Amino acid sequence: NNNNNNNNNNNEIKTTKEEETFLTAIRKECIPGRDDLTDEINPTTHRKRECLRHVPLGKANVDAASADAGLELEGRMMRQKPRIGIVIPPGIISRSFAQWIEKVLKSTGENDVLHMDIEILITSHVPVYGYGKSHGYTKLIRLVTLPMSLAAWDAYLWSIVVSDSDSGDVDDLGLDAVMELARRQHSRPSTDAIGRALQLVMRWHCRMSHVSAHTAMLTVTLEDAINDPSATLANVLGFVWREDWEWEGHGMRHPTRGPPPRRGWKHEAEESVRNLVSGSPLQTMLDRTSILLDETTSSTGGSAFRKA
Repeated sequence: NNNNNNNNNNNEIKTTKEEETFLTAIRKECIPGRDDLTDEINPTTHRKRECLRHVPLGKANVDAASADAGLELEGRMMRQKPRIGIVIPPGIISRSFAQWIEKVLKSTGENDVLHMDIEILITSHVPVYGYGKSHGYTKLIRLVTLPMSLAAWDAYLWSIVVSDSDSGDVDDLGLDAVMELARRQHSRPSTDAIGRALQLVMRWHCRMSHVSAHTAMLTVTLEDAINDPSATLANVLGFVWREDWEWEGHGMRHPTRGPPPRRGWKHEAEESVRNLVSGSPLQTMLDRTSILLDETTSSTGGSAFRKA
């Protein structure tokens, strides 16, 4: 029992001073009604910071050329959906986090009270540079995995599974199969491999922080998601479902549809976590984090990371 307790203490998520400095730099976000009310000026565009929530028009009709322009615009306005991007660094932990958030957003959007249709996209691609409308996202949710050794291992393991799996899809593999594949094919990762994964993650976050200069973005840390999933989920729901959309074609005014804004999502978040069952995305995220922490703190993994 004492040995188990010591192992559990060693595997707690702790951050170094360097990581805290890094977190301060990459935890940039853009919360509407908070960050866009400051006097901060973007040094690149020389414009005041804006947390834009652009809702693009729906797809054009294939017969638009022969249709009345006014009717076509009205039709595209009727097909509008807020586009929510769950943007994650490559990794099997990141993937399960995104699936958890996606599942809850879909269930809350489809309930009888809210009943609002949104488009949810899970991606590791950083949105293009621009100013709000160029990337097509309405709001972004970004995950930060700390400590950095865990983030590097997560990205490294993802690259192994995607390249070696027949399906190329980590979702089709159980956690035991993922770890066995990694151990069998790459039991001793090189310093270069871990270093490249670390570099990828750091560059990825720096570019995402740049996007937060002009797009509504919520940054979530893995540590917060594990330590208090209910509070994390409530923050996500409050950020996404806040009635502050900027609808193209409506003069950026909210069209007359949908319920009044909700005051808080604490009850829904707690209920979702309380209904946790084996095999759920949240449980998968917790399981994957636990096992990858063991891999990260092992002698081989720790040595490779320190050298990198």
